[in-house]
Amino acid sequence: MKNNLAILLCGLCGLVIIAAFFLNSPVTTRMQDVLTEWVIVLAGFSYLMGGFSILISHSMRISRRAESWFYSLVLISCLVGMASLGIFVDNGPNSLFQWLFANVQNPMQATMFSLLAFYVTSASYRAFRVKTWLATLLLISALLVMIGKVPIGEIIWSKFPIIAQWILTVPSLAAQRALLVGSALGLIATGLKTLLGIERSWLGR
Repeated sequence: MKNNLAILLCGLCGLVIIAAFFLNSPVTTRMQDVLTEWVIVLAGFSYLMGGFSILISHSMRISRRAESWFYSLVLISCLVGMASLGIFVDNGPNSLFQWLFANVQNPMQATMFSLLAFYVTSASYRAFRVKTWLATLLLISALLVMIGKVPIGEIIWSKFPIIAQWILTVPSLAAQRALLVGSALGLIATGLKTLLGIERSWLGR
């Protein structure tokens, strides 16, 4: 019964959003605005619950002295410290909160994305190995784009930048749009399955 009520509410909310998109009615638009405000409130509560979940989970790791418990201690200290600075202390442009964000958080993110470059290089090496004609086509296209996008490419042959631009704007863009269309169809199918109660993984099943 409880799950059926949740599915019914989910379906009704989805129908209201769809109706507001296709019908230019003040009633449906107002209902959409109300639902959007509810989503913002629920998202706030979900962040709060996520924070408490992290605190409880890592506090238990620390109390049990589990493996790498010190990292849990660092995580809780940073979480509580930043939240306290942001909520109870000044978080203006020249505050300690902004200084920590600019000088600790941003460099750590930059470091993480810099490490991703090595993974991308490794993946590119595996993808560009010539094993099939498709891999060969991918390798040739990548080489043409790389040569055409650097200054020395135009010095070698003036047509390299034109070829590189054609690859990016015609076959590559067509493939990107095909992926977007496929993703959109998948999202529509998943949304319909959720609204109709066929997809129930969000209920924990």
